[in-house]
Amino acid sequence: MRAREAAVKILQNIEKDNEFASLALKKYLPLYLSDAKEKSLATELVYGVLRYKKRLDFVRDCYLKIKSSKLEDDIIWIIRISIYQILFCDKIPDSAACNEAVKLTRKFKKYGASAFVNGILRTISKNKEDISYPDEDVKKLGVTTSFPMRILDIWISDYGFQKAKEIAEQSNIPKPISYRINKLKAPSDFEIPENVGAPENEQIFRDGFVTVQDKGSQIVVETLSPKKDSLVLDLCAAPGGKTCYISEFMENTGKIIACDVYEHRLALIENTALRLGAKNIEATQNDGSVFKEEWANKFDFVLADVPCSGLGVISGKPDIKWRKQNLEDLCKLQLEILINAMQYVKVDGTLIYSTCTVHKAENQDIVSKALEKFNNFEIEEQKQLFPCSSNDGFFICKLKRCK
Repeated sequence: MRAREAAVKILQNIEKDNEFASLALKKYLPLYLSDAKEKSLATELVYGVLRYKKRLDFVRDCYLKIKSSKLEDDIIWIIRISIYQILFCDKIPDSAACNEAVKLTRKFKKYGASAFVNGILRTISKNKEDISYPDEDVKKLGVTTSFPMRILDIWISDYGFQKAKEIAEQSNIPKPISYRINKLKAPSDFEIPENVGAPENEQIFRDGFVTVQDKGSQIVVETLSPKKDSLVLDLCAAPGGKTCYISEFMENTGKIIACDVYEHRLALIENTALRLGAKNIEATQNDGSVFKEEWANKFDFVLADVPCSGLGVISGKPDIKWRKQNLEDLCKLQLEILINAMQYVKVDGTLIYSTCTVHKAENQDIVSKALEKFNNFEIEEQKQLFPCSSNDGFFICKLKRCK
């Protein structure tokens, strides 16, 4: 099997099983491909098509002489990966994209469609510089950045059109891997080598000298700034990246209770802690939305990095665009977790409420509602990080319990 066929099959699996792209790639790539270059191309095609699916379909429909609903599923995905190559892959000649699509059509035993696929792709190739996108600003933004209107409507309502445009554009730019030096294990003079690659291929990652962590995620822990010998609660900890950075701040002293609602995810925390040499972490199964009386007024520092819509991390997880979420239920859960977290903090203790989304209803509004219920907290610091070249989108609110 070659990269393009693998990409089509993986994209179909993602859609059929509603599977996360990263998990689907991890599962199927080793089954379908062995060559590193083929794996790299397949990964690029999967993420690229998910990133620009709406735009690819718009361009297709500009030259389609039949209703798209009449297209077979295999043909839909073959055309999508091919248009992506024509529009976005400068190193792949348009002729190669067209020829490989015809071969792939035959590989999927759609012999009668090969002439049709060849014709529409060559037409798009000839006219790719003259494609007419919608005139109206919001509709044009939706097509060119390939975002559903339900997401753009949120950003336009919260931040205005220009900022929404900036967020959408930045969310389509994949960022390089962000490595953090782990001071619990790395030598004091250690520096991250230039051209460091994928973590699974790097000995310094396996040795725990470095770990992968977005700059925004690091800022969450840096804002919490836990002290040595403290008692810390991380309410939504898996897979443990922030937890282990907290441990580094504490120099492996004190104790961190690291929680997840699912028992199988506790192993992720434990494995991360083992690799990074974080020895003061106790992984505990706990539902953050259910109040735990024995934790009341107990902790010096509490981190509530709650489940969210993920609208700040689309650059690395483009499939989030196409996942319909019940935001009302999500906001209800976020508020429940924050209200419980507030009750676990000691007087003069510190609480961080954080998300990896750009959505006021999940961020500032949740904090405001919680403060209406508990007026014994003050906001010390509050910031919305937007997706950019250095970090994903994160919301961070630092609260101090005053009485």
